[in-house]
Amino acid sequence: MEPVWQAGQVLASLDMV
Repeated sequence: MEPVWQAGQVLASLDMV
């Protein structure tokens, strides 16, 4: 798991909320 993917996941989760 690359850091970029993890960062994207976090951003997507925050954007979804």
